[in-house]
Amino acid sequence: MMKTKNRKQIIVLVGCILGGIVTGIIITAHHLGKTEGRIFPVAILIMVVGASIAGIIKYLVDKRKGINTTSKLTLTVSLCVIVGLLIGVGIGYHYFFKQNTVSYKVENCEAEFPKFNGPLVSYDEQNKTLSAEVWVNCCGVEVKVEKEGSTYKILERQVGELCRCMCKRKVTIFNVSEDAEVVFSDKDGNYYTLSPNLKFCGWSTYGKCDSDEDCLASGCSKQVCQSKFEGSIITTCEWFDCYNARKFNVACKCVEGRCQWTREQ
Repeated sequence: MMKTKNRKQIIVLVGCILGGIVTGIIITAHHLGKTEGRIFPVAILIMVVGASIAGIIKYLVDKRKGINTTSKLTLTVSLCVIVGLLIGVGIGYHYFFKQNTVSYKVENCEAEFPKFNGPLVSYDEQNKTLSAEVWVNCCGVEVKVEKEGSTYKILERQVGELCRCMCKRKVTIFNVSEDAEVVFSDKDGNYYTLSPNLKFCGWSTYGKCDSDEDCLASGCSKQVCQSKFEGSIITTCEWFDCYNARKFNVACKCVEGRCQWTREQ
């Protein structure tokens, strides 16, 4: 009988620790933007932590008063849940934070007028290194890279007084998989898809548009995404497999008011 009781207690304690671990991972994933919604994870945290703390406080109060209504099992369960939460948070941060860590290098400004007459991204498949060119303000900004899923976001953020000039900065990102997407967001919030898929080598003019009907694939091999309001784009007549938009599931569409290649949803 005693062995059966002890076995049940062990099962309860192990279950509490596992429950705490799962809850900790969910909360960490939510904190790092890996889950949708806000109420559900926060509600879980409040209920679990609240119940655990309440159990510990009740045990300590009853013990001080000499009352034995709160069992040691309740105290142990509460402590196990908290330990599980801490373990879960540790696992979550190790997994999700490490997953989002990006190794990259941003080079100094090169004085050059913005131009969109060819691909802005190149990819070294052997070394898994991505190189992108972006045009940013000459001063008062910082350029950083963040990762969300398989998408790398190159971000220009204002940190000081701006200048009346633009310059080109080369961004090199390391350890990038070939199916990654690369986007650029400037200091004004304008959004550019530099490469919807690193295997695809078409490029965009980022001409203005109001709808997808304003955008068209041009160039001799249909490798250029441009606005119908722009003049014709003249390219050399050659075919590469990386121009095949259908193969790489990309399309020339109006995104954020600009014609650009983007992933099909």
